[in-house]
Amino acid sequence: MDIRTNEPDLFDEAVEIDAMLRSKRHNAGRMFKKKAYLHRRRIPLAQAVSSDEAGLGADGFANECEGYCGV
Repeated sequence: MDIRTNEPDLFDEAVEIDAMLRSKRHNAGRMFKKKAYLHRRRIPLAQAVSSDEAGLGADGFANECEGYCGV
């Protein structure tokens, strides 16, 4: 993820905000009926970026499609 490499302070702040969205100790966490996440896979931002860097890619499948699925 580009922001993690180029702007580590901003990335750390985004991770804190992401956690705050689920924390009942902050107003942000009490605003939502369900757990809120910044990442589209609905997992904590730090965890999502770590799995992306591990080669899982944005879809979580490591781009394993070899063209046989018909998509």
